[in-house]
Amino acid sequence: NKFIYDYSKFYLINFCIFIFLTHIDNFYFKNYLIHFSSWNINYSTGFNRRGFIGEIIKLINPSEIIFTTSVLISFFFGLVFYNIYKIFKHSNQNYLSILILISPFFIRFIFNDFPGGNFKEIIGIASFTCLIAYNLFQKKIYLGLSYILFTIGIFSHPVNFFVLPFIIFYLYNHFIAKRIKLFLGFLVSIGIYIFCFINFNNLFKFNENIWCSELINKFNLNLTCEVLASPYNFEFKINSSIYENIKYTQSFIDIGFFFGYLILFMFGIWTITTSKYFINNKIYFFLIFISFLPLFFLGIDWGRWLYIFFFCIFTLHLADHKNNKKTTMSKNKFLTLSVLNLLIVAPHFITEFEFLDFTIIEILDKNIFEIIQNIYK
Repeated sequence: NKFIYDYSKFYLINFCIFIFLTHIDNFYFKNYLIHFSSWNINYSTGFNRRGFIGEIIKLINPSEIIFTTSVLISFFFGLVFYNIYKIFKHSNQNYLSILILISPFFIRFIFNDFPGGNFKEIIGIASFTCLIAYNLFQKKIYLGLSYILFTIGIFSHPVNFFVLPFIIFYLYNHFIAKRIKLFLGFLVSIGIYIFCFINFNNLFKFNENIWCSELINKFNLNLTCEVLASPYNFEFKINSSIYENIKYTQSFIDIGFFFGYLILFMFGIWTITTSKYFINNKIYFFLIFISFLPLFFLGIDWGRWLYIFFFCIFTLHLADHKNNKKTTMSKNKFLTLSVLNLLIVAPHFITEFEFLDFTIIEILDKNIFEIIQNIYK
């Protein structure tokens, strides 16, 4: 057990360092700015549904906004990794717990698909892991963090609302005496968001050129709008209606796209079916998945939506101290799933179906020569 705990700590610390250094490399040296741009959307042209975290970044350290963005993204991931480690160490674990650590829908998603794995849903996930940590360790700081992060998350990207069904489920099942009282904290944040959205969202349209020019001039960035904004279509993503989003998503989906992600979903379900916690609550998880379905109509990043869904379920399994002591998984199934979990990846998006896009082979093929070059530079 000590070896497993020490290994998991080493594993998570290295992922956190990897995230920070990769962002530094992307932002300073490679001019790969999708995450910098996405996290720095703010209210420069008025209230919008993705701008709150950008306002926070401006306040923290305006003179070093690129470095601040790298630190803040790494902080959210670091908090999630810390909570996962504490949960993992606190509760009984089994074979499935080891599979979860190497699952393409868990920590590895961020490593395997760095472009798609570093967006703002990590704030909502951090809120959820803090709520679980509050239940396990009874420290009020976790509850306060959960409320704060949920508020920041929903004001920074609407995708964080889809963590709410898991929050409601966890409150209902694990805080029987005070679940309504605790839910009021989340309800207040939702109420404030709805008020702001109704009263302010239609007053302003996000203007990419104004936002970009202000960011460059105010923070003395040696960048252009062609690099900072143009490739990422933020204006459409923020201003578009539900109908426009659905129409845009439909233009990318074909039979290969649909069945590729359906197979991924079935693989995730197959992995978790040996969890007694999942089996005992399968009706609730089915209903939660139904609540996730709008995401698959509103956005093309189907790998991200599966990642959020399974990450929350996997975390609930890791926190299940009661049922994890024994496992129904055979050694043969464990070995089979271990190999498959290491081979399979969950790309956040594909332009057209190719089998290799869902395997680690594609990642190695793209990066192996670059890795070798960097080693021998």
